[in-house]
Amino acid sequence: MVQLRSAEADRFIENPDPGRPWVLLYGPDSGAVAERADALAKGLAGGDALALSRFDESELASTPGRLADEVGGVSLFSDRRVIRIRAGGPKSIAGELKSLMAESGSDVFVIVEAGDLRKSSPLRKLFEAGRNAVAIGCYPDNEAALGRLIDREVADAGLVIEADARALLVAQLGADRAASRAEIEKLCLYAKEAGAITARDVAELVGDGAAFAIDDLVNAVAAGEVISVERSYRQLLLAGVHSAAVGAAVERHFLQLHRLRSTIDAGASPSAALQGMRPPPFPSRRAALERQLSLWRTERLGEALTRLEETMIQSRLHPAIADAIIGRTLLALASAVARRSRQPA
Repeated sequence: MVQLRSAEADRFIENPDPGRPWVLLYGPDSGAVAERADALAKGLAGGDALALSRFDESELASTPGRLADEVGGVSLFSDRRVIRIRAGGPKSIAGELKSLMAESGSDVFVIVEAGDLRKSSPLRKLFEAGRNAVAIGCYPDNEAALGRLIDREVADAGLVIEADARALLVAQLGADRAASRAEIEKLCLYAKEAGAITARDVAELVGDGAAFAIDDLVNAVAAGEVISVERSYRQLLLAGVHSAAVGAAVERHFLQLHRLRSTIDAGASPSAALQGMRPPPFPSRRAALERQLSLWRTERLGEALTRLEETMIQSRLHPAIADAIIGRTLLALASAVARRSRQPA
């Protein structure tokens, strides 16, 4: 049985084995299937467009003998021919492929592209068992594979990517190789003049920009940045973000600060308390949390949580003025910490 894993598959695509000219590419990641098929066909045919033929399975199934003619044909201009077949028609050509596979030589490569196939699929069983064939499953990239893809694309673009941005980007990608590559290329184009990709770039272009903006507001409240709180809150409301979502995010953040502060009060160092978070915070977020923990004592965080809870209740009881109720509390919290911003917690 010849079924290649991801790293082995990439090596085969770069340097195909002439003894295995029948190649099946299948799996749930259609982008990876197409990308690998493109790379393999391009490498085999070079720049000779006449050496490459493309067919749909349904087209071949409706024209008996067409595939046999293509496989047995002779190219007038190239030593090697490449045939690409997109499987998925109502009538499988696995039977015809089996007979041709036993007779063909190494002067023709046949690349079959398919979707997610079960182990019992006739097409998959045929290629896995064929002595001159290989089956390559294409599945969503894991974190390591995504990291390699990001690093390669960013380096090829002559850029660098911040550690926080890379981690955030890995979390946002992965379902489809082609889509992942497109998002990375978009980021590289956007950051070309700056020379570096930041976490904000990723959040605004790839991730949930509104969520990132809420995070900015949450941190501004906890750090006592009154002007930023007022401006960010207004912008979020204009963007259609519900004030209740903002208030809930601030309440969750202060609850997290309260837990961290309690851990520190129990004897842990700020560094150890932050390292105990799951997942551990990114370096930039870690610095912000350290600053905020220095500004808040446990009892003050408890008071802030009580006020936030009461604010959320009042906003639900008076929905017509909910925006004002929540905004007033956020400004009050930020103003209070601003007055003691130079004092240790």
